[in-house]
Amino acid sequence: MLSDNMTLRNMLDYRPPVEDLAMLPLDINVYCKISIISFSKEDNYNFIRYLFADEDVLFYFKDLNKTKIYDFDGSETFQEKIVTIFELFAIYGYENTSNYLKEILEGYNHKADVVIDFYDQNNKAYRLSNLEEIVKLEEMKI
Repeated sequence: MLSDNMTLRNMLDYRPPVEDLAMLPLDINVYCKISIISFSKEDNYNFIRYLFADEDVLFYFKDLNKTKIYDFDGSETFQEKIVTIFELFAIYGYENTSNYLKEILEGYNHKADVVIDFYDQNNKAYRLSNLEEIVKLEEMKI
């Protein structure tokens, strides 16, 4: 999973190996990596507050209080954008989790770009995003 010694590029490119997914607790069905990109850290954290303020979030994800958030200020990439990345562990399967997060994104004000990568125990990967203020879900090639 994500770790403190990873660079921004490592985190953005990270796909959990099948072996790591198999080692997750039995009540975890989907690994979610959430990347938030904007021109301000405040906009990134506004999305996190928006997501965590939803009362149903506690039913969909395990150990939210242990969520570790990683911030990158653009100095690595010589860009002005701030990138915030964190991971969540979904209790429900991909379909329920993606539908829930799609509703969250559709209600969001789109001040930051949000990309959510889903990896399930069946070695399938999906991406949900709100790029250009269009919420879309697509399967990724692994």
